[in-house]
Amino acid sequence: VDDLVLASPVVEEDDIDYGDDEPTDTDGGPENGDDRADEDNSDGDGQTDNEHDIEIVAGDHEMEIVDATLGSRPHTVVPIENLGNVRSGEITLRVEYFDRDDRFAGESSTQVATLRPGETWIAEDIGRNIDGEEIQYSEIDLSVTEEPPEEHQEIEFFDTVYRNGDGFGGGRITGGVTNTGEEAIEFAIIARLFDSEGRVTGDWVFSKGEIDPQEERNMEIHVVGNMRYERAGEDPEFELIPIETGFYF
Repeated sequence: VDDLVLASPVVEEDDIDYGDDEPTDTDGGPENGDDRADEDNSDGDGQTDNEHDIEIVAGDHEMEIVDATLGSRPHTVVPIENLGNVRSGEITLRVEYFDRDDRFAGESSTQVATLRPGETWIAEDIGRNIDGEEIQYSEIDLSVTEEPPEEHQEIEFFDTVYRNGDGFGGGRITGGVTNTGEEAIEFAIIARLFDSEGRVTGDWVFSKGEIDPQEERNMEIHVVGNMRYERAGEDPEFELIPIETGFYF
């Protein structure tokens, strides 16, 4: 059986040492898995106000200066919630940073591939290449792609385990993937992490793979990055979503 090994293309500048912690066996994330898509968004009589309503709302944001590998950097945190009744497409948080004289000093951005109805994303942005000592405040802007990534219903995961500390400055998800359909499938994977309150801390979209009908493969996904997995903690819930490759690739 060939292994399918996927590595995140995003590597941020934070240097976090997690050590070799024991694996967390979530087997797909029972608390943050597919059941979240079945939430009742009706108005009491089984009807929704809008059958295709996407409403993405940002809460109050906070900014602080943090020490990073290459010096001090501005760090902005903002809760972003899907108040609608359908799953969103990609959400991008754009952050502009300003100095003490109200002059524009630079911008940065972060994104997630999707939010389900009722989910909150704790968005965190590190102003890379921006000197934190000069920054006084930040302003935020949101953009949303309405069309969500198309899921592959024939792709299923099994025996999935999250392990903290993989030598890449992050964690990894291991397990298996199978194609229950009758045709070969090209697919990509969205790997999502959640904090102890069930809030999305971030997601990673991984390169496409191809799998034959009824084939089973071993799978290893390297989740490398920044504070997204630090906030998730050592024992996070996670979710894997198989998607059509045309959405990103």
